[in-house]
Amino acid sequence: MRKHPVSYNNWRVLVAGAVSVLLDLVRSGEVGDGVKADSIAILAKIAEYPDGMISVLRRGGLKLTVKILSLSTKQHCVVLLLNLCVNGGSDVVGALAKDPSIVGSLYTVLSNGDCGGGRKASALMKIIHEFQERKIEPGLERGRFVPAW
Repeated sequence: MRKHPVSYNNWRVLVAGAVSVLLDLVRSGEVGDGVKADSIAILAKIAEYPDGMISVLRRGGLKLTVKILSLSTKQHCVVLLLNLCVNGGSDVVGALAKDPSIVGSLYTVLSNGDCGGGRKASALMKIIHEFQERKIEPGLERGRFVPAW
């Protein structure tokens, strides 16, 4: 059986070490905003697949993206965060929900962004709010499996 070409290409990008390079570009103070935005857009595309999401998370992409989003609201950051949450499940959503700055940044994107960015920000806020509503109460058993969706 032949693999889907997009997921195969995504795998090739991961093996080549592109995630580390892209995150380094985003962290760099020596590149322009356009290069950073393009790097985040590529990371968002990579994070559409579980292996890509894992690679971005393991290299600190979640914290970096939240930091960039809070400094200057970027649609690509919202897409990357949404893909990380969708593919990473409750662990990623929980980590994101702990950051007090995220909701304010998402509201800013929602009010200032274009239609696509606003819809993605709204979807991400919904995921975070649903997670917060499903939090485990202090007296409940924590080792029990609870489906995220």
